[in-house]
Amino acid sequence: MKEALRKEIIKEFLGCPLFDGCDSSLIYKTLEEKALIKTYSSGSLIMSHGIIEGESLPSIAYVYDGKCLITSSSKTNSVLRIAEEKDLIGLAGVFSKEEIETKVVAYEKKVIVLSLDMNVLSLLMEEDKTNSIRNNLFTMLAKKISFLNKKIATLTGGSAEKKLAMFLLSFMKDSFVLDSRKSHNTVTAKADVFLAGIVQLITVLLADSMHKRDLFKSIRKLIA
Repeated sequence: MKEALRKEIIKEFLGCPLFDGCDSSLIYKTLEEKALIKTYSSGSLIMSHGIIEGESLPSIAYVYDGKCLITSSSKTNSVLRIAEEKDLIGLAGVFSKEEIETKVVAYEKKVIVLSLDMNVLSLLMEEDKTNSIRNNLFTMLAKKISFLNKKIATLTGGSAEKKLAMFLLSFMKDSFVLDSRKSHNTVTAKADVFLAGIVQLITVLLADSMHKRDLFKSIRKLIA
């Protein structure tokens, strides 16, 4: 990889939320020396169980170019989400002793990923005298926990009607976004196109099951 491109990738990486408030001059040299940058072709395995393919330690990964498909490592191989440019992957598992049951695969013809293993990330935290990296990491993980709590609340809502109401309420509250930032990948774009019609149909079904047919035009009143 050309040196100019490597510097460009590191510079962009320093602009991600993980380094908000951080003095980049204190950590740039370490990033330049130790950041791993690889290019993957479509279908190539990038990360499995929290570890970059070909490496040995849990890592975080930054998508510089292209898209990645994140799936479960089980036999079902369920698609969990699509990571796009400027997305961070692996935050939850980099310091975890539990095995991360996911894998990341390149989703486009060319995907460029920058990664830092747990030792390099720890070194950056030591060099960061503002403690911004550590604080930002905690904040980002807290957002993920909050998101998972909403999903758990939805799945354990009791009756089918209550589960549906809780799901729709959280769905609308988050402006139809299922992550900590708005995503414009193909999956969510298609969801946006059909969302209005789906919500209208669900409103009719919910009104009928709750014997509130006079409210079939107002999903908010049904949820309330």
